[in-house]
Amino acid sequence: MAAAAQVSREGPIPAFDEYVPPAYLAALRSHPSMVTVGGVEGLQLATAPEAYADLLSPQALNFAVDLYRRSLTFQHALQPALAHRKMKRNCLNRAASALAEASSQHKNQAKVALQDVRLDDGTVALGYRPDTKGLRDDLSWKVAPIPASFARFHDTITAPPAALPIAKALGCGVHFLMVDFEDSSTVAYESLLAGLHACTLANRRQLVATSPKGKRYAVTDDGKPISTEMLLRFEGLHLPNAHFLVDGFPMPAHIVTIALYLYHNWQPLQRIGKTPAFYIPKLETFEEAAYLAELFRAAEAQLSTASRGAYRPGALRCLAIVENVFAAYQKEEILFALRDYIVGLNCGWHDYMASIGAVHQNLPSFTMAPKSNLRSSSHYIVIITFTFTFTFIFFIVFHHLEAYQMGVVDACKRRSAIPIGGMNGMVPPRGPHAKASWERIVPAFAQDFNVQVDRGLEGCWLAMPKLAPVILKLIADMEERKRKQSPEQRKAEHMKIVERIRQITHEKMLVSGLDYEVSKEEDCERNLSDAIQYLTSYLAGNGYVPITKTFPDGVPVTLVEDAATLERSRRELWSMLRYGKEVLLANGQKVPLSRELLDKLVKRVVQKVKANKLDVPFNAHTKIPLDVAVHIVYQLVTSPQPADYFTVFATRYLLAPFKLDLMEVERLGNVDRFPFLRMDNLMKGAELLFISNESFAPASNLLKETYPIFVPHSFGSEGQIYDGWETVRHNMYPPDFVILKLDAPSFVHGVNIDTAHFDGNYAPGGSVEGLVLVERNKRLLQKWVTLVPHSLLKGNSRNYFASIATTVPVVSVKLNNFPDGGIARLQLFGAKTDEKVADMSNAEWTHLVAHEWIGKLQPTTGFPAHFQPPENSALDVAPPAPVTERQLKEALPSSFAWGKGDGLVDVVSVDAPGGGGKVVASSSAHYSVPSNMLKAPRALNMGDGWETARMRGQPDYGVFHLEGPVLSDYNWTLFKLSQECVIKKIGVDTLHFKHNNPIAFSLEGCYEPGLTKDNYHSRGIKWTSLVKPKALQPHLEHPFDAEHEGRVTHVLLKIYPCGGISRLRLFGKPAKASAL
Repeated sequence: MAAAAQVSREGPIPAFDEYVPPAYLAALRSHPSMVTVGGVEGLQLATAPEAYADLLSPQALNFAVDLYRRSLTFQHALQPALAHRKMKRNCLNRAASALAEASSQHKNQAKVALQDVRLDDGTVALGYRPDTKGLRDDLSWKVAPIPASFARFHDTITAPPAALPIAKALGCGVHFLMVDFEDSSTVAYESLLAGLHACTLANRRQLVATSPKGKRYAVTDDGKPISTEMLLRFEGLHLPNAHFLVDGFPMPAHIVTIALYLYHNWQPLQRIGKTPAFYIPKLETFEEAAYLAELFRAAEAQLSTASRGAYRPGALRCLAIVENVFAAYQKEEILFALRDYIVGLNCGWHDYMASIGAVHQNLPSFTMAPKSNLRSSSHYIVIITFTFTFTFIFFIVFHHLEAYQMGVVDACKRRSAIPIGGMNGMVPPRGPHAKASWERIVPAFAQDFNVQVDRGLEGCWLAMPKLAPVILKLIADMEERKRKQSPEQRKAEHMKIVERIRQITHEKMLVSGLDYEVSKEEDCERNLSDAIQYLTSYLAGNGYVPITKTFPDGVPVTLVEDAATLERSRRELWSMLRYGKEVLLANGQKVPLSRELLDKLVKRVVQKVKANKLDVPFNAHTKIPLDVAVHIVYQLVTSPQPADYFTVFATRYLLAPFKLDLMEVERLGNVDRFPFLRMDNLMKGAELLFISNESFAPASNLLKETYPIFVPHSFGSEGQIYDGWETVRHNMYPPDFVILKLDAPSFVHGVNIDTAHFDGNYAPGGSVEGLVLVERNKRLLQKWVTLVPHSLLKGNSRNYFASIATTVPVVSVKLNNFPDGGIARLQLFGAKTDEKVADMSNAEWTHLVAHEWIGKLQPTTGFPAHFQPPENSALDVAPPAPVTERQLKEALPSSFAWGKGDGLVDVVSVDAPGGGGKVVASSSAHYSVPSNMLKAPRALNMGDGWETARMRGQPDYGVFHLEGPVLSDYNWTLFKLSQECVIKKIGVDTLHFKHNNPIAFSLEGCYEPGLTKDNYHSRGIKWTSLVKPKALQPHLEHPFDAEHEGRVTHVLLKIYPCGGISRLRLFGKPAKASAL
């Protein structure tokens, strides 16, 4: 093997860039652990242990690479399918945002769901596809005949891809084993190789494994015959495998796994009378299923050629898991595309529930069924609550999961496929409570089994071999009961299932129909605990993690957590945090889930892990994974637009052969927000000297060691409170800046300009300078050097830069903010020298460091009064209390009375005669909606008006002057008046907008009774200026006279270039008495 050459060009599957960013990929290509393989053209392979030399033979690798190259030419290729996923999600996010505004008046908003959402090309994003209706209506087609070994009740045990669990599962007596390379495994190289090696040994009947207690498990020809069929669940289509680079780019992970498994196992399987079989995860559409059908055909053709006909195409079989809302609406399309190979469909309930949350993530009122409130989650169709004496069990149906499940039954029955239920993840814990726990698990498992059978499902999954005798007894009893049924009983049972299928509706597929209690503090902590423990174990190489829960009477039970349960936990937490949903604290108080409370719960979980009070051990093997796990959990729970899968982040840390440290991973991957990362921050002990502006939030926040928090709708006298440094809008003299004195001369190697929580108001550009002091003739001479040149920044992100001046120690730094906006933290990484900075007064530092800015500076005074934190914590920002009706009525009275009289009437507020004015369309509602401007009382705070994101002009990010480019850069809102009129007077109120009011505004009108949101952009509309651009002052009510008299039905408000207006009033003479 020889060292690989570096490659640079656009890859065939750009969607993989999200998992392995281009800068990261370039580092991997040139890493010495990546080598070429003789005889395999274009392949770079991560160095592997010698034990896997046969698995990674040139012949096997050529088989995989050839299959991958062929896949790029398929009619239904992978890249368009992945690109369609992204487009579909963006469309649904926009639709959910629109539905959120439209459904705000619904009393029970949890029952509102998306319906009939279409992409720009007219195709359906969510729902049944009209273009495949003929396929669904055609009852003539069926799936291929099912082999005898698969044509039975599917009692399936799941196992992670490792020797011991595979050996134990194959010996337990159930009829199917699913070796899970997806949800129960990791993307680590060792996990893949060890799993494939164990599968191959098992199919060769050469697998021997020993438990930690010394018990031997053997899968050999010497033992009793094994009838269990092995199915391999490969990785989702979205995942790359960067340990295998072809022409410099990652191979799809599923192709690597499928190819290597088929190449090494078709012959051993044929020898023992079995066939290659797969479980397909994360399928969403007909096109994705058609792609896999082409992949299977190509793989079988290659096997037949390589074996000179010994392998006969058509033997391969698969099952698909319906685990997202998209697949739930394309079940029959998936069966049709895979009809030559597919045996049945399975219900993956945790992923399905997570996907419902993902689809509705921009709908604040949508509530997921709480994971932690299940107490003991035996199956997706039940919530199980145990009495303290275990007298009986309550079962409460999740309506949307019943509809989803019955839909799977319907599709499979129509097409002669097998419908299979989902996972029962309960296992008894070891120790003194094992017996008591077992006494609860067995009846729950049995009831779960019977409910699935009653619904027409012909299979289920179990998590441990110990449950095998239970499931086998239940199957035997079921078959005996069916044998004893009369024809009338069988018909009645069938009609009961048919009637349930008839009741399936779109809403029942998505909405639970249940009202959930407020989540408790312990429930949120349990979700965080599950997520952090699972990710810690995952990053340490184990994706199948037993975690202990407790029944209400204190008896413990172990639930197996995998990637699906993690996805559900983080989606639930994300929604609660994003929309401030209430949490019931231990003291009985109800508060919104805030970043502060999240931090508190995370730290509590981390402390428990480090004290070894939870299930995942804390040791040398898990110490670093725990830190990374916490970082990833923060990314998943706090990101404004959460990633589709947690593996977006985890992939970068599991490219094990490359040994990149965390700082390098973050820099190369542009990974955001790592609150617990331990690096030597040179800002510790620094002192603020000068600040150009801190109108919204004080620069002292830049120096905090704690991670920034954000509490929505918490307002001080200057507006929304931010835990960072934020300057005034419309800075005429960029940049804003701060100067800080370090506590010791320091070599700066890296810089982080963190814009956490600043999204529409972040500083779009930044630079960092360092002051170098040189002593000559007993005098200190100064020189400013550039550490980070003027660079673009991303909002709500950590922005990492390598210093370009690492060889000289600096004593002070200057952070430049172009042109204005928010920066949460400044961190410098490197090494301090042993020297101390000269002890000089601030006056001396003023002369030395910043004499050229002396006329423009504000000396820092610490926290302004309205930002003064409580004594116990600088982060303790109390959540805002809900606004009551009484407060609304008692809000500041408006002085807009000047607009009335002389027959003038209000024609735009919500109280205007004729039904009130309406917002037709708007350019931006980043912070608050334009309809607020029409409210009757004066604004309660800045959030009670209309505020846009900061607009950035080009090329200097936005330096606006009333005489110049401000007139071409503006935001706007279009209003429909309550009645046709001639406008005489205009009122614009900027109350509460003290540092972020617009520079100017203008108003135009038109007479277009038929103008709507669908045609307002028509060029045929004639607009007339009512008020030419006029300057606006902060925190003030402005009266204006109309400059044109003419009938209007609509007005267009423009603000230059951006900012906030709390109220708008228009007064005019009605042109006719009736409302428009």
